[in-house]
Amino acid sequence: TAAEINAFFRTDVTKETMAFGTGAHASHVKVYENGSLTPTAAFRAFAGKAGVGGVSLAVGALGQLGTVNIVVGSRTAGPANVRLFDTRGTLLREFKGVLPGRFPKGVNVAVGDVDADNYDDIIVSAGAGREAIITALSGRDIVNGVLNPERCFTFVAPGGSRDGVKVAVGYLAPSTVPSYKPNLITTPETGRNVGLVSVWNVADICQCFGHGGHAMSGMAAMHEHPAEDAPPRPVATFRPFGSRRGAVNLATTYQRQLGGQAQAVVAAWQTPREVVFTAIGLDNQPQTVRRRF
Repeated sequence: TAAEINAFFRTDVTKETMAFGTGAHASHVKVYENGSLTPTAAFRAFAGKAGVGGVSLAVGALGQLGTVNIVVGSRTAGPANVRLFDTRGTLLREFKGVLPGRFPKGVNVAVGDVDADNYDDIIVSAGAGREAIITALSGRDIVNGVLNPERCFTFVAPGGSRDGVKVAVGYLAPSTVPSYKPNLITTPETGRNVGLVSVWNVADICQCFGHGGHAMSGMAAMHEHPAEDAPPRPVATFRPFGSRRGAVNLATTYQRQLGGQAQAVVAAWQTPREVVFTAIGLDNQPQTVRRRF
């Protein structure tokens, strides 16, 4: 009930949560809550050989009553495996083989409400060594304990057959229609277009809808609507570091740009001490500010 939800969010268990993990060689995760400078929890996400390749992490409201959970994608060579933990490091669920085949560099994960049903969804993308395939697992199904959560979409971003792709989700481009759907942000892990960031309208990717308002996969949509076979195009592309080569890491956040009001931006970085914040205008043109720390 509403009273139960309000009571829950007034308690001290509702916290700001950050998670950090090892990018290679191990699968250690540390959790920091409510501004703590020391870990409030630490755990190993994958044991044995499954834990030697590092992890990718995302944090979102994937528990009952909107409680925060930590999504961990395996970066070890093998199947596309994703685990869901609570903030104390207790394993809640595991999703095996989320994407088809074997992944030489594992998978990346992000969290966001891509189907606009007020539930955070889990977005999973291929690491380097595979095509830039991306899928999203229904957060509604995850919260409700469905064994095999529905795919909100499955989409292959442009690029080489071994480029892989990093992903983020956020309300970035104000011209996106419908406005209640977020943008998907992608960048290759490797290859000729490394360093290029693309901003997508999720509604262009999800061209038709199934039961309950969930988007069917892009491939299914194209089979049912031959006239819509043209692949989606990004609403904006940019290189946050210009001609500088190298892969970039991505996150969406809010930042004040050039003395104005805070607005949605993509944060991109290659090193810990330099971050480029890029906003997208109504004309879909990028507006970039670089900050060094």
